[in-house]
Amino acid sequence: MSKCEATEFCATTIFFIVFLGSGFMLLMLWLFYEKGRTRLKSRQGNKIQVFFLQDLSVKKMIYIPIGLIGVLGVSFIISSSQIPYASYISIFASGMIMFFCFDRTHSISIPILIHGAYNSIVVALRSSASLSSFPIDVPTIGVDIAFFGRFISEIIFQLTLVASSEELFKIFVVAFIIISAEGGFRDNNKMKIIAYVSSCIVWTVYHSIAGG
Repeated sequence: MSKCEATEFCATTIFFIVFLGSGFMLLMLWLFYEKGRTRLKSRQGNKIQVFFLQDLSVKKMIYIPIGLIGVLGVSFIISSSQIPYASYISIFASGMIMFFCFDRTHSISIPILIHGAYNSIVVALRSSASLSSFPIDVPTIGVDIAFFGRFISEIIFQLTLVASSEELFKIFVVAFIIISAEGGFRDNNKMKIIAYVSSCIVWTVYHSIAGG
């Protein structure tokens, strides 16, 4: 990897810390949550790993194009409008669409793939001279990987580090809220909605701080 500027190094470091930190905290929830340990052979609804790590299937992967089209459409409509804080409303709405897809599949891979594909498409569109003013924008890393070049390197980082770190962080917030309120991963639709909305609010605030 070529030498990068301080801003680019910090961006990479922040996403990497978010990824490791969120994964570590999810692991801690599983290890230290007493009921989670004693119910490993209980029904799936109480298992943290089943909550977000169910296997992919062809049926579940249908939600990837559904979510991607939804996120792109909603983001474009909101970002193109003149309403105040359009970019943050777009972030929140996109997060809820990805949570809908996650809720239908219980696989974190689905929102990660949607998120990564969405960011990659936006980066590709904005890299074109004729579409440089495309209303949607995403945070970029700006680091070059040897032999790939800046554009391909950016796509790789968006598909892996950026999407994975942010979605893992959102799932951790959801898991923490549900465990705190319910004492386990029960199929409580009201609590799941509260957790999803809260996670998207935290995610939006995170972007406002990063963007500021």
